[in-house]
Amino acid sequence: MTSADHHDDISFTSPMECLPVNELPDGPGWVYELKLDGYRGQAIRDKRGVHLYSRNGKDFSRKYPRVFAALNEALPLGTAVDGELVAFDESGHLSFNSLQNADSVTNIVFFVFDVLMYRWRDTKSLPLSERLSILKRAIALSEWVQLSEHFAGPASKFAGSVRQMGGEGVVAKRLSSRYEPGKRSGAWSKK
Repeated sequence: MTSADHHDDISFTSPMECLPVNELPDGPGWVYELKLDGYRGQAIRDKRGVHLYSRNGKDFSRKYPRVFAALNEALPLGTAVDGELVAFDESGHLSFNSLQNADSVTNIVFFVFDVLMYRWRDTKSLPLSERLSILKRAIALSEWVQLSEHFAGPASKFAGSVRQMGGEGVVAKRLSSRYEPGKRSGAWSKK
């Protein structure tokens, strides 16, 4: 029995923040993801059950029932993940307005982009490259819980593609970065 076996619950973690930049960092030590226009969320599954929180720690569990139900299947016990809740309109386009006015039939999806704890092991001090590898094994994907894709550079090519498709923007993340709760260090940046 390890010391982690004594834990019953996992505390909410203040989310790591993105630093707004004029130019995205570029190079082999960076990955890029689509900036999603939604609500930042944190999902936790501990011995008390599944919890879905806003970026400020507000309980979102009842507000998004299909995502909440899917997280029961998606997350192993002792796991916490960071992500973005987004809504799709009737034509399949991302719609912040639909998210703000969501009801029980609104198509809400939780896109997971980082893992903070996996099977009671705190992963925040691991480099992002390792956390992404763990994340791919940690989540059982469904219609309402998906992984946010990470792409290699060059940054300008990815950003150009995002602009062409009318995307919200780009998030750049340093592969060697640790998860820094509540900080805006520049290891994650957005444009």
